[in-house]
Amino acid sequence: MNVRLLKQKAALLILVLLSAAFQPAMADSVSAVVDRLSIYLDETAKLTVTADGQSLMGHQPQLSVLEQNFEILGQSSQTNMRMENGQTHVSQSWVIEIRPRRLGKLTIPPIGVGGLRTDALEIKVAEYLPQIPSSDDDVFINVEIIPENPYVQSQVTIVTRLFYAVDIVRGEIDEPKIPFGKADKLGSDRRYTAQQGGRKYNVAEFRHVTFPQNSGVFEVPPIDFSGIVSSVNNATLQRDHTRIRISSRPVSVNIRPKPQSYSGRTWLPAKNILIHDSWQGAIPEFEAGKPEPRMISIEAVGLKSTHLSSPDYEKSDTVRIYSTNPQMSDGLSDGMAVARRDEEFVIIPNSAGAVEVPAFEVVWWDVDADEEKTAVLPALSNAQALPVAHGDQRLAEGAHGDTNDSAIRNSIAGSDSMWRWVSAGALAIWLVTMILWYASWRRWQRNRMRRQGKREAEDLDAVSLGAKRRQIKKACMENDIGAAGTHLLEWAKIRWKDDSPANLLELANALENQELLAELTAMDENMYSARAENWQGARFWREFSKVSAALESSTPKRFKFLAFGKKPDVLEELWPDSSFDKAR
Repeated sequence: MNVRLLKQKAALLILVLLSAAFQPAMADSVSAVVDRLSIYLDETAKLTVTADGQSLMGHQPQLSVLEQNFEILGQSSQTNMRMENGQTHVSQSWVIEIRPRRLGKLTIPPIGVGGLRTDALEIKVAEYLPQIPSSDDDVFINVEIIPENPYVQSQVTIVTRLFYAVDIVRGEIDEPKIPFGKADKLGSDRRYTAQQGGRKYNVAEFRHVTFPQNSGVFEVPPIDFSGIVSSVNNATLQRDHTRIRISSRPVSVNIRPKPQSYSGRTWLPAKNILIHDSWQGAIPEFEAGKPEPRMISIEAVGLKSTHLSSPDYEKSDTVRIYSTNPQMSDGLSDGMAVARRDEEFVIIPNSAGAVEVPAFEVVWWDVDADEEKTAVLPALSNAQALPVAHGDQRLAEGAHGDTNDSAIRNSIAGSDSMWRWVSAGALAIWLVTMILWYASWRRWQRNRMRRQGKREAEDLDAVSLGAKRRQIKKACMENDIGAAGTHLLEWAKIRWKDDSPANLLELANALENQELLAELTAMDENMYSARAENWQGARFWREFSKVSAALESSTPKRFKFLAFGKKPDVLEELWPDSSFDKAR
């Protein structure tokens, strides 16, 4: 009985061994997974297609079936080999970044690789709802209104600060939407670091200015930021790139109306207003009927020049006052708008004797002290107007006086003196003309030499760019990722000169090409890893050659990159700069 049982077990074992020996290798297969099954309309997802099996090597996934429901923003691939039970297993995977075209439930149809197909997947696409981050998040936005309770028509500054504790590869930040006026960019963007909740953040600060035209309580809507952040995956020690979209909290602001106690003719809410004058030389000795020009300037801190009007003055019985077209200008100082109005007033005494030039004044509202003030240009009350000039009187008397020899001689002497002055004036005009002509000729010579030097420099750059592109092509054809990366940055240095990208991630943003963004990001990550051996230089060159040729044929633009990269330090247009081109 026991012998029979042993024989049965032995036979079963032999059958199993024979079955295993003749069992065919594991069948080839393809599969697809998506990193998120629920996303917002403006967000992206990563679709990973994997092909297992030697017979599928060299085949590419047929991605055209995605285009009905999704945009394909980029893709990357890698090949893996492993040994298992003495057999070699080969698999290839593709990571495709997709963005939905519409709301609702969208289907990712089966994707073919070789003769096999993946299973269909379904993604739910919802309408975007702003995400309000907290101050301990990796990235968040803070919006500040300065001052908190401004007066109507006074300067209001909107300060937007983007805090980020991770590397930002690329991004865009919206301009503030102001419900009570038009917002204009104020000065240059600022870059610094700050502590928030015991954590160190890099900060990109953007300032806008507006002058509200209506009073009341308004709400500044949330400001959105969308971008790509880079972080290290603790499991793989590789850098992951993730798209994010965040919004600031809405901010309320109370715009106060003009105070009822204000007595000025024009409402001028400002931090400071000055008024001063200047004459053509010293204060003149007034003569009856002779016009004297007086320039009066008004400078206001915290206003636009369009807010300024002529200063007030009382009518005078002793002088007539006329004004000319004013000259308006706007500037910036310490984050404040500075307005200036220059207006020439012509003062004409009515008759000889005492002259009373009235005071000029500007009534304004001090927004810091919250009180009315007056800027005054004092009156000229002690001036004296002389009678008609004595020279004119002598000429008048000579026309009716004695005609003796002495008068004739005086007349001839006066005539000779007049011609001497006319000759001297003509000589002076000729000399001035020659000096101006010589200066113009020298300027023309300098400009010609400058243009010639610029053309020679551009020709030299063109030659250098061509040589560097040939070196890039050679490295790509040899799949030498290290040499290609080095030559790419040298090419960028020639192209953008002092504003050139510092690394491959910045170069990817400067080129503004989605396919090259994915390729250069992969190059930057894999340059010193084992996956560098799988780099496909020929494919990279095909795309880069088209983009670089178009760039080299155009006028170079200043490189802008919101210095978000592996070591962000100088953020400048996320926008352009990468570039935040909006906030730009």
